[in-house]
Amino acid sequence: MNYIQAMKLLENGELNGIYVLSGEEIFLIDKFVELFQEKIIQKDFFDMNYAEYDFAKIDLQKLKIDCETAPFFSNKRLIIVNNVNLSKSGVSTYKTFFEDMYDYINKIPKTTVLLLVMKGSVAFRGKFYKEISILGHNIELTRFNEIELFKFIKKRFVSKNIEVKDIVLKYIIDRIGYLDSSREKNLYDVENEVKKLTDSFSKGILDFKDVDEILIDKFENSIFKLLDMISKKDYKNSIKILIELKKSGEDSFSTFYMIVRYIRNLLGVKVLKSKQKHIDYISKELKISNYECKKLYSVCDNFSVETLCNYIHLAYSVEADIKTKSRDMDLLLEILISKMSLGGAFVEQKS
Repeated sequence: MNYIQAMKLLENGELNGIYVLSGEEIFLIDKFVELFQEKIIQKDFFDMNYAEYDFAKIDLQKLKIDCETAPFFSNKRLIIVNNVNLSKSGVSTYKTFFEDMYDYINKIPKTTVLLLVMKGSVAFRGKFYKEISILGHNIELTRFNEIELFKFIKKRFVSKNIEVKDIVLKYIIDRIGYLDSSREKNLYDVENEVKKLTDSFSKGILDFKDVDEILIDKFENSIFKLLDMISKKDYKNSIKILIELKKSGEDSFSTFYMIVRYIRNLLGVKVLKSKQKHIDYISKELKISNYECKKLYSVCDNFSVETLCNYIHLAYSVEADIKTKSRDMDLLLEILISKMSLGGAFVEQKS
């Protein structure tokens, strides 16, 4: 059962028996747990009709007693087991639990809803999982595709009575970068960014300018400025930006890997641009947002392919130093920036 099917079940169906809630989208799992709680238990009698367990510390007999306890001034009780491990190794490690639960599935009282929560995808679909598919419900909450994300964000603007055109909404999606697999964004990130927009904007129609003013990613902007200074061989301002990033609390490792990521993407954009490929094609090919692609597209002519390849080689050298030597990351980052902006003019002081 996917997200849409599960929402319909919660909105229209009567909940009973056993459910497995799994998926890599933690935001959706947390929201579904809240929806189960709201749907099943009245607020005034919540504590008397609710129990929660950690899978690793679970007492199966106590769980069964909780399942068989009659609800108090309510039609249902809700029992949640968190951090369930349904991987192949997990099913093997907790074999006794799953075998006992396998026999107990069809004995769960109709007055009890048992929700097993696994934060992660279920790769192993063994006997227990298949039995729940027959006698209960398996809800798998995967990452949103573009259409689902579009609806998710639009719903939040509608709830705040903010008008936003579809083309601007697509731009917001690009800016947030959830669909860009290399940026590792999740729906909590999306929710936070959309909240910035809805909290900061109250009247009229939200347009591109409003989005740019509100959704300023200072870290990525600084990295982009840093690369611009490097392209101009401006060592002084390159180091200045590096120091400002450090003062703002940015981790040196994060800065390093963001620089490497930008250089790789810059090289990819340059190569594909030289082949007269359109921005839409390039962004899909490199799996980056249109917003980022346009920024890189506009500056890639400032670098030659040879220069970018050299930068990547220098970055790999620094990465090797990180892994094999006990050296200060700040110093390694400064060496990298100096070599990129001065062509290796940096002289490391010997201690």
